[in-house]
Amino acid sequence: EELVRKERLATLGQLTATVSHELRNPLGAMRPSLFVIQHEAPKGDKRLQNAIARLDRSIQRCDHIIDELLDFTRITQLEAEPGLLDDWLEAVVDEQEVPGSIVAGKELGLDNRRIVFDPNRLRRAVINVLDNACQAMTSDDPGIEQSEKSLLKIVTRENGDRIEIVISDTGPGIPEEVMQKIYEPLFSTKAFGVGLGMPTVKQIMEQHGGGVEINTETGRGTEVVLWLPGNLSIKPDAVV
Repeated sequence: EELVRKERLATLGQLTATVSHELRNPLGAMRPSLFVIQHEAPKGDKRLQNAIARLDRSIQRCDHIIDELLDFTRITQLEAEPGLLDDWLEAVVDEQEVPGSIVAGKELGLDNRRIVFDPNRLRRAVINVLDNACQAMTSDDPGIEQSEKSLLKIVTRENGDRIEIVISDTGPGIPEEVMQKIYEPLFSTKAFGVGLGMPTVKQIMEQHGGGVEINTETGRGTEVVLWLPGNLSIKPDAVV
């Protein structure tokens, strides 16, 4: 199994180098062309405007897939720096588009504690988990029952010798057979994507010396804990 995994990752790395280059060029040409079409198209033509919007979303989806591939296969050295984790996380969450059917809440409890982390790498981990939570609560699958109130909760806390970012949802939960493969590269249950979201999250957190834990219950939701070691924490009165 380990040999197969390594072979798959090696193949993925080679494929990513080629695909990312070959796809970025046409996608880069499509964006300005689409902008021109949108500018020239009659504003009252809803059919045409909806078609343009679908094209734009498709381009964004392709860009996201390329980013996923690059993030996982091109492991970069951390550029860690001390920062106010609560302030940083609040800005990241506020940047994300949360569907109107979801109520989002934040409980940031680190009290101006400065944490040493790589803001770009950790941002990718947080966004991957947020995306998963939102998608779980807005599934179009008729076999999945949606809760009447969809709640997304983001919490930060100090827990023993760990600093934790906890992201929880009230989605349908993760089936046991999926949980067994959730960190397996290229495994996905989604119609779109390449199955690198959670493997990338795990990779990023382990780079920081931390990890990721998932608590889930069918029909009640999922809680994802992204944790950093407490020795990366700097007390508010410490000299930096």
